[in-house]
Amino acid sequence: CLQPAIRSIRNMESLTLSETDEYLLDFKEYVEEVRSDQQGLRSTSDLAEQVKDKLREDGYTSTLRYIQHGEDEGVPNGNTVSQHTPWFNLDNLLVPEILHPVFYNERVFTVDNVGGFAPTNAIQCVDVNHHEETIEYILNSTVYKIMLELWGRHEGGGALQLLTYEVSSVPVPNPNKMTQSQIEQIVKAGERLVNGSKDARDDIDQTLLEFLELEMSVEELQAAHRGMMKQRIEGAASENVMIKDVDDFDDYNLD
Repeated sequence: CLQPAIRSIRNMESLTLSETDEYLLDFKEYVEEVRSDQQGLRSTSDLAEQVKDKLREDGYTSTLRYIQHGEDEGVPNGNTVSQHTPWFNLDNLLVPEILHPVFYNERVFTVDNVGGFAPTNAIQCVDVNHHEETIEYILNSTVYKIMLELWGRHEGGGALQLLTYEVSSVPVPNPNKMTQSQIEQIVKAGERLVNGSKDARDDIDQTLLEFLELEMSVEELQAAHRGMMKQRIEGAASENVMIKDVDDFDDYNLD
C-alpha cells in the first residue's frame, strides 16, 4: 500500500527529482477489492470497518494499527479526510510531470518529477501536453519567475502563494510560436542548467527576451525579479506576521 511520494521540494538543490525516502499510503486498489467482494452481500458494517477487517485477515497488522492510531487521534473528523470513502483512502494519487510548489520564499523554481512520485498538497501538479522538454526549462526561467510574482498572492512573512487555478492560468512563453533555433537554444541551456551550469539560466533568459521582443538585457530582467522578490519579502516585515515560516504550510488544506 506504499506509494513513493514527496512532501516538500523547498530544500532541494536539483531541478530534477529521482529519489525519495517518503511514502503515501495508497489504498485505492485494496478498497476497490473489498468493495467488489461485498457487492450483493448484506453487511451491517461500513466500508472502513470492512477494509480494516480485510487488513486483519490478510495479516497487515502494522497498517491496521496505523489506521487505528489515526482514529484515536481524531483524524477522520478533519475537513479533508472526512470527504474520502473511507477516510484513509486517498483515491487517485496524482503523479505529475512537473512539481510546482504552492509556497515560495526566496527560491522560485519548479522540479522535473523524473522519479514519478506522488506529491502532498503542499505541491501543485503540472502536466505538459506539448513541447515537454522546452516547457520544463521555461518554467525555470526568470521570465516565468516574474510571472509568478505577478500572478501569485503575498502571504504572511513574505511567502508567495500559488493556488491551483492561479498556476493553471499563469502565462507561459509559447514554444509553438518559437523558431526551431530558439527551441534548441532553450533545451541546450536547460540541460546545462540541470547539470549545475551557473550561466545556463542567462542563456534561457536571453533566448526568451529575443522571442518576446523585449528591449532589455538579461541583467535588467534578473534585477527586476530580484527587486520584486525583495519588495515582497521586506514589505512583509512591516505587516502583522501570522505565519513566520513556510514550514507551517506543509499540510495546508488547499480546499
